[in-house]
Amino acid sequence: MPPPESSSASSNFRRVHIVAALLLTIVALLPWWRNHGLLREPLDYSLMMRASARIAAGERPYVDFASAQQSGSLWLNAVIERIGGGTYQALTWGNAAAIVGMMLLLGFILRRCFSPAMALLGAAVLVVGTLGQHTIVWYNAIGTLALAVAVLTAAQAPVWHRSSWAWHALTIVALLVGGLNKLNYQAVALAGTCAWVVRAALLGHASMTRSIFTLVGLVLCGTALPLVIELSWTGADLDAWLRNVIIAPAQSRGGLLRQLLSLSPYLAPPHDHYGAVLRPVGLLMVGWLGWTVVGLWRGRSGLDRLLLLTAAAFVITATMALLLTNLEINYLALSAGFALLLSLWIGFGPLPLPQTKRAISLWLPAVLAGLIMWGSAWSGQRALFGSDRADRATFRELNAADERFAYFAGTRLPPNLADDIETLVLDLPRHPPNAGSPYLYATGTEWLERIYPVDSLHGLPLLLTGVGLEADRMAQLKTMLAPPGPVERVFGISSWVWPGDLEAHVKLRGPLILRGRLKYYDLRPTAPPLPLSDLGDSIELINQLGSGMDPNLVHLNPIHPVRPLRLPSGQHVLGITSGTGAFQFARPSKFIRGEVRLARTSGSTGSPLSARFTVSHAGRPDLPPFWSADVRLPAGETETTMSYDLDAANQPTRFAVTVADDYAEQLHAGWRMPQIYDSRVDTPTPPQLRRTYRSETTLESADRLALLPPGWAERAQVVVRGGTMELNSLHLPAGGEGWIRLDDYFRTMRVRVRNPDANPQIKPVVRVLWYRGGRIEMITQREIPAEGEISFDAWMAEYQGWVAVLVDPNPEEAKVRLQIEYIDDTR
Repeated sequence: MPPPESSSASSNFRRVHIVAALLLTIVALLPWWRNHGLLREPLDYSLMMRASARIAAGERPYVDFASAQQSGSLWLNAVIERIGGGTYQALTWGNAAAIVGMMLLLGFILRRCFSPAMALLGAAVLVVGTLGQHTIVWYNAIGTLALAVAVLTAAQAPVWHRSSWAWHALTIVALLVGGLNKLNYQAVALAGTCAWVVRAALLGHASMTRSIFTLVGLVLCGTALPLVIELSWTGADLDAWLRNVIIAPAQSRGGLLRQLLSLSPYLAPPHDHYGAVLRPVGLLMVGWLGWTVVGLWRGRSGLDRLLLLTAAAFVITATMALLLTNLEINYLALSAGFALLLSLWIGFGPLPLPQTKRAISLWLPAVLAGLIMWGSAWSGQRALFGSDRADRATFRELNAADERFAYFAGTRLPPNLADDIETLVLDLPRHPPNAGSPYLYATGTEWLERIYPVDSLHGLPLLLTGVGLEADRMAQLKTMLAPPGPVERVFGISSWVWPGDLEAHVKLRGPLILRGRLKYYDLRPTAPPLPLSDLGDSIELINQLGSGMDPNLVHLNPIHPVRPLRLPSGQHVLGITSGTGAFQFARPSKFIRGEVRLARTSGSTGSPLSARFTVSHAGRPDLPPFWSADVRLPAGETETTMSYDLDAANQPTRFAVTVADDYAEQLHAGWRMPQIYDSRVDTPTPPQLRRTYRSETTLESADRLALLPPGWAERAQVVVRGGTMELNSLHLPAGGEGWIRLDDYFRTMRVRVRNPDANPQIKPVVRVLWYRGGRIEMITQREIPAEGEISFDAWMAEYQGWVAVLVDPNPEEAKVRLQIEYIDDTR
């Protein structure tokens, strides 16, 4: 029986460790506590929000919706949300429980090989570097911790034996969890656990039979068993699983592994999205591993030294592979590397280094890394990632009186985003439709489904990002968006870019409505036609497609849209690759001249192709067309052009092109922008051709007298946007415009434009055009060098109309001075 003093000391020792464990767990929880009530940018966490809703509705991954993320973490978060009350805050409380649980589990695992203090410290570093970086249970954190449990337990008990069944059970559970979560982490975990078995066999620590039996068991538990579980509970077939989990991610990120042979990812994070972080993670791991190899080198056989070097090479390769293939803050890859490094200290024991040297070589770097990672978690670098830089003190909750916001109860958002959400829902019916899928939540707005739930579009990814949205799924989505498809509105957010040409495709279907950073395209059949100018700057479109028509007055048909297409020759057309596309010119006109073009796509077989072009009355489809033609592209030719002239009889015109189903996606068929030769409609005020808005003033008589030659001031209108009159010259800044309308005939107007800036980098671009009734004639487009000037003759294409001098908005420091030297009105 031990003396009372010994028993008392032992009790005190245990109490100290319990208090230390509680304190470290509280420290690990503090960043979560500080940040769990905030949400800066919901994009990433939309995955779990949306998956939880879909799974609760009875949908299954890989069957009802596509997901490059494996189903394990999706199901886990769905269960957490249901248990916690069905809100976003329920997801965050699940992460708090995970932090406490993993602190206990990792402390228990490490206690067998390290002192209680060091075991707790190691557990805290691993938890802070993974779960601590997030406010919900995130799949990359699960992957790192499953990897850690697997390799740490396998290092202690590599070969299966009845006497160490508890450690083997932990290894198997970790491999099952990892196999249901994410395959890149699982590959590292499985390779690490199997490596310990191979070492035991090579060194004679276990029989070959038992070692082979263990290897087979580990491989089955890490591959086949998780796969069987996933296919069973999702109901997916193997092809669907392979496509979602392996093929799609490999196509998107497989090439990233080539950077393993480059120095740059060792010096700085390859996915640098999160601000100031510990940058040279790869280089630090190389140094840490080198110190570890030195510490474990003595007293080993030549074979074991070779195995130690091989293990170190595996650790750095695996750490860098995880760093490259995860679009994640680099502390999770560092935590995975730390777990693998810890397993080396455990598996290659007994440790020859004394406690002091071991503390310096292993635990001092771990403490420093842990403090840096804790600081990152405290500030919310990863958990509060986003483009909105509002101070956290200004975050607020959504209107609690609106039941649509119930999912986000207790969650504070940036004030601008909260304002935008509350403004957006004013555009929508109070209650969602009972059937159908009228809304598509595109990249960055998938979380809106938890505010305004609708039936899902079958088969599409949970997140509309590049991963999982391959060509056939993109085509499927575009078909769903085509009329008379089920989608009425497509939502987005200005801070995120949609994959591929999805947004360009949606732009052609309906007008864009902005609600702060949030936006949506209205695809309802009653939506008004879309002006071509909505697709870009009018001047740029004129230069691309050919001057002739004001893009503000060229209306794209929302049911049969056309879009700008670039042909192999470098020319652009307004056209299609399949079906029918049309646009109309909203002003009456008389004589029109233009050209149409056909060009093969890369998918064409080289056989003859054709398309039908028609120009008709915009409001009277029953009338005969003004012009129509079947344009053919002979076999072997890549591009052809046909010109046309027509008399539109002073009517608005509709331009249509049709590609037969047999030729779909094999050719580009489209219009160069037609030229108008008789506009027929006057324009009393100048149009808005640039997207930059400048304050507008009409020059008074005194300023017109200073600017124009004698006798013209009373016969002219001068409208200035952003500029000012000084003496006898008009000063225009970047983005400025000067519009001059003479109410009498003139042959030429001599204009001189000077760049007063001496800086050789400031070279404003000046564009001069004539405009009337939607007809545009580009006169000149010139860049003016520093302290240089240009002179040109403007002219009128028809009686009256506007002569405009436009200064490009870039460079912002640009400015010009404009003078009218003379006007020739001889007839």
